Amino acid sequence: LMTNCVTCSSSSVCLTCKNTTYAINSSKCVACSSLLTNCIICSSSSVCLTCKNMTYAISSSKCVTCSSLLTNCITCTSSSVCSTCINTTYAIKSNKCATCSSLMTNCVTCTSSSVCLTCKNTTYAINSSKCVVCSSLLTNCITCSSSSVCLTCKNTTYAINSSKCVAC
Repeated sequence: LMTNCVTCSSSSVCLTCKNTTYAINSSKCVACSSLLTNCIICSSSSVCLTCKNMTYAISSSKCVTCSSLLTNCITCTSSSVCSTCINTTYAIKSNKCATCSSLMTNCVTCTSSSVCLTCKNTTYAINSSKCVVCSSLLTNCITCSSSSVCLTCKNTTYAINSSKCVAC
């Protein structure tokens, strides 16, 4: 009796294993995970079909880390499609990780290619998920902490009152 074997040619030679989580190796059924690193489903002792989790993808029949296949990527659905980037300074664009600054003007961190979280400096604030110059959001304002809070007015003829620039 051979463990995980369904059909055999002799008591020591297995021909087919009970399922795809096993493959023939030295005439016996061996777990794919023992034959191929980070593999859970295989078609043979050298060909992996499914990796253990999304931090790996198939490349040349083996499980390879997404980060080694796709720059700044931590999870992927294939060797060419990233699903999660390493941090919020990157977002997915065309199945790859791109810097937020390359996706949106004056953006440093983002949650997607169209949603900015932080702008490069206080001369910009988030408005409708984009970085917008403070002066276009708040009259006579040059720096702001948000789309409704001015930090510095354009000149000394204005002063901050209730987070807005008002004439002195």
